[in-house]
Amino acid sequence: MPIIQKLPYLTWNGARWEFFCRAGRGQIAKDAGFHHDWRANCYWTGLRSSAIILQQYADDRAKAKLNEINQHIDMSKAVDLVSMGIEDIEIPAPKGLSYLPFQRAGIVAMLLKLGFDITKLKKK
Repeated sequence: MPIIQKLPYLTWNGARWEFFCRAGRGQIAKDAGFHHDWRANCYWTGLRSSAIILQQYADDRAKAKLNEINQHIDMSKAVDLVSMGIEDIEIPAPKGLSYLPFQRAGIVAMLLKLGFDITKLKKK
């Protein structure tokens, strides 16, 4: 038996964002860039930027997907930092070993996520 959601709500179905609302209330979805799907009787998009506009209506699946995307964005910011010259930070490693660039990016991403000031790790 399907779970009945309170309208309106935004969900992630594994392939696209879907926004369900009462008849005549879809203008908010159209304004966010969603398209109407007559067969599924919902509005849909594949764009994260459109889904973010309606995130206040997100159900658990949509919230989980948005969090996953945000974590990926954090990681890409860390990769950008490493490629912009943050590679000269000193990250302690076992003697005789060093981290690969993607490992350094992951470490930097976690430190940034935890609010650590990575300038403290600059080599002297």
